[in-house]
Amino acid sequence: MEKILQLLTARLERELKRRISERVDFMLREIAYLEEQENADLHYLQRRGWSSEKLQIVCCMNSFYQIVLAPLASSAREEIPEGIGRRFRFYMGNCALMRVEPKLFEKCTPHSNT
Repeated sequence: MEKILQLLTARLERELKRRISERVDFMLREIAYLEEQENADLHYLQRRGWSSEKLQIVCCMNSFYQIVLAPLASSAREEIPEGIGRRFRFYMGNCALMRVEPKLFEKCTPHSNT
């Protein structure tokens, strides 16, 4: 796992490396806690070949994605039009989930009378 983390963060600034490392540590502590609690979902994964080492690598890759790649991908998207009456999309990864009219949000948002 350390080698993967070093490869992913080799050319990053110290602060990004620290944030990724902290996130990986948090995720590994969560996995240890789930193992201690005999979590059924974790045992399911382990029975299907997801070793501790594989899960550690996934934690490294996910942390790198969340802290480095996702913000870059988000900033590289084309501008989403703003303003009442214009349409915009909700994204999950590369998929546009749906189009929503901003006026629908007005109906769902509580407004104060002041």
